[in-house]
Amino acid sequence: MKSLGIAVIVGIALSFSESLRVVHGKNLHRHVGCKIECLLDDYFPLCGTDDKTYANECFLFLENKCDFTSASRIRKAYDGVCKLGQQGCEIPCNGLGYTLNPLCGIDGKTYDNECELDGRNKCDGTAITKAYDGECKFTAQSPAISL
Repeated sequence: MKSLGIAVIVGIALSFSESLRVVHGKNLHRHVGCKIECLLDDYFPLCGTDDKTYANECFLFLENKCDFTSASRIRKAYDGVCKLGQQGCEIPCNGLGYTLNPLCGIDGKTYDNECELDGRNKCDGTAITKAYDGECKFTAQSPAISL
């Protein structure tokens, strides 16, 4: 009887972990020890119960250290970036898995990557686009980029 109980528990665990392999219709890479690789292309921001914005459900899962059951785990509060005002709007583009690929926006500011530029637009309600790749190269004599 003990063997049957263990087999059922293992079967349930395997079934549950299999469902983690697909988020928003795309496969995730699973690794031993519940370490997974989240897809950076899937930007579906959500606000956690900790008032932090996560790029997608996978990053929220990682923040919880792959814990499904703890009463203290962070849950999804709602879809979209956290609405805490300008100062509290977090852009989840510089953490785990993100790469530094600087670009200059038409506002003359350097952004770490396209994700940060897109996130800033969503937080601020702006429509700033990329002027060129790389850090902004403005001096006091440089003409401003017209919007």
